[in-house]
Amino acid sequence: VRLTADTGCCYLVEISNQYSNSYFSGISITTNTLTIANVSSGNNWSAISYQSPTQVVFSKIIGSTGIPLDGVSGFQTLGNICFTGSGADQLIVSFIGPAPQYDTICTKLIDVSGCGIPVDTSCVAMIDLSAQCDSGLVKMKFQIKNNSTFTMRGLTLYSQTVGVTPTNMFIPIADLLPGQTSPYYNTTLIVSNNATSACFFFSACDQNTVPSDQGPYPNWCCMDSIPYCLTIPHCDPCDGLFVTASQTDPSNCCYNLNLINNYYNSKIAYMEFFGIGGTQFALLSGWNILAPVGSSHIKIKAPGGGISPGLYQNFASFCLTGTSASPHTVLINILDSMGVIICIDTLNLDCQLVPPTCANIVNDSLYCSGTNIKYTFYVKNNSPFNLFQIDFQTPDVSIVLDSNHMELNPPIPVAGTGGPYTVTILSIDTNLTTFCMYLTGHNGIYDPIHGLAATECCTDSMGVICLPMIKCGGCNCDSVTCCQFSNMTIPNGITPNDDGKNDVFEILNSKGCNYISIKVLNRWGNMVYHSDDYKNDWKGVNDSGTKLVQGTYFIILELPNGNKKGIYVDIRY
Repeated sequence: VRLTADTGCCYLVEISNQYSNSYFSGISITTNTLTIANVSSGNNWSAISYQSPTQVVFSKIIGSTGIPLDGVSGFQTLGNICFTGSGADQLIVSFIGPAPQYDTICTKLIDVSGCGIPVDTSCVAMIDLSAQCDSGLVKMKFQIKNNSTFTMRGLTLYSQTVGVTPTNMFIPIADLLPGQTSPYYNTTLIVSNNATSACFFFSACDQNTVPSDQGPYPNWCCMDSIPYCLTIPHCDPCDGLFVTASQTDPSNCCYNLNLINNYYNSKIAYMEFFGIGGTQFALLSGWNILAPVGSSHIKIKAPGGGISPGLYQNFASFCLTGTSASPHTVLINILDSMGVIICIDTLNLDCQLVPPTCANIVNDSLYCSGTNIKYTFYVKNNSPFNLFQIDFQTPDVSIVLDSNHMELNPPIPVAGTGGPYTVTILSIDTNLTTFCMYLTGHNGIYDPIHGLAATECCTDSMGVICLPMIKCGGCNCDSVTCCQFSNMTIPNGITPNDDGKNDVFEILNSKGCNYISIKVLNRWGNMVYHSDDYKNDWKGVNDSGTKLVQGTYFIILELPNGNKKGIYVDIRY
């Protein structure tokens, strides 16, 4: 490397390559104390790009093989470079190897002495620089004067403040002749650390394409060693985030949701929905739904670790149920990847709440298994999707189950019934007189390890199923002591129409008995059905399996200890 002094603090830079004509992809020149003010190319193989106010790179252009071998004269011209600042410096000139590593192959140290030019504005003079809020974003506005000797066609902004980055570092501009003042330019700043101020260096080139990306390539570039600083206002992110709801039914509370995201400081990773004042979610779909899901609280996760600015139509949808009065309120938290709330939005919806249609409990019972209380039930799928998982919701916080969810294998198809399913009650308030539960249903299985999640869920807190609470108390439920009519709940009617509700004459808390015999008599006293070991499976048929006519029947139950009980039961279709 050879430097030849020119006027002022400018130098002609020449290099020598006697190694290979297709190996080196560029030259990097870095200063320690001086600032690189002006650069021009003196060859046909490289483009100029500033890396910082103290580093410039001559990198090979498309179609070039890199630094050519020397000609007969030995050294070849790299370009001209001018510095601003004062005092001596030592330049670090690095020869850069080929792709993809772009390693530094060798380095030359060149002394620069006697540079006494003061800091000036021989490049971009800043006439006006300010920042203001616009739709939740920090917009930087500036005006420049061209103090260089060439026509400027592109500006590059170099932030000197950690956490503050312009969305467009390179700004193409209309021709700005030497001595001319520009119109105002705008760019958005990404502020990720609550900075209150920021400083920038500005460079300019004679081409309006990003330096070193694509041709045509600049021949002249310049940069001043003056940092231009401005105050950064605090902008409300909610001014740039808008969630709108479009009704999918003219009267019912069913909506598609749209998101306008003009927030650049971080990606939106989660959205959290809360029903307020008795508003609940009968059905919700969107992105990836996170467990657990409640009747009035659902959280979804954006794909790919978060979404960038843009318009996201129909990113979610829901139908509302509950006990609230119109207008119904849904509060929405918008969060970043760390779970920090970016913005809180609210939807007030004037509509008719829908009847809940989800995963409904049918044919359930509480019984003792040793000292444990067991709850067994079937599930009727009234949702619009196949059920792959159900969550157990208990209104009383004292109830602790052995599991808070269950994966369904096989899944329950739409309008189908699955079961029986059983959970164990691990603990409960001893003063509780009723056990209540409802379900949340999902169209997928939650498995964060393998990246599995549901995209649709539903809940039916309006269809809570309650049973009288039992006490097992350490009793051996195979004994005569536990097999008593006083421990049982016996229905006084059934509706065996195969709708999954009340189809079976089920004697709750009867599993402590070794057997129960049953006799069913019609209004004339004739026995139409009997079983010596009843299995809670009578659906209003006679001994031949033929449906009995609608009406009132008399049932006689007998326990192993000889105790008998007679009740009237209505059959209705």
